[in-house]
Amino acid sequence: TKHVRASEKYITTEYILFKVLVGSVCGEKAQERAKMSDDITLKDGGIFVQAYSDIYQQYVETFFRAWLSPINENHEYNRQGFRLSAQIWQALSLVINELALEGKTIDEISYAGSQLGKLDYGKRAKHWENCDVMQLDSNGRLFKNGAKSTRELKLGLKDYFIKIIE
Repeated sequence: TKHVRASEKYITTEYILFKVLVGSVCGEKAQERAKMSDDITLKDGGIFVQAYSDIYQQYVETFFRAWLSPINENHEYNRQGFRLSAQIWQALSLVINELALEGKTIDEISYAGSQLGKLDYGKRAKHWENCDVMQLDSNGRLFKNGAKSTRELKLGLKDYFIKIIE
């Protein structure tokens, strides 16, 4: 499935994790196009699985371990915010991709995950007003997707997340 409901006990799906892995290794365009049944070949002709296991696995695991730590520490974690959103997860993978391409260290990747893990992902969180792709609903109380497409949302979230960790 492509979505996680707040009533379900898990925090993501196999499909979302697939998109996270592709985004982390290959970036936004491949993430957008790739299907789970595809054999993914990199621009340089390399094999996705090899690149992931040789290079990117440590980045993905380190980042998400740090990002998920608030959930591990708080078993009463609120599941009503954006933390379960497929677009958030995919945007985070694009953050990993950008940081890896910039040559960031494992410690810097962990720090980024930790900083983004501390964010309030609730729909009332005031910091969303600083994100270009989020807007208040008609009642002016809850933030929602203000982008024209899911692609624009993911890229806008990625840019916002990068600003937070810089």
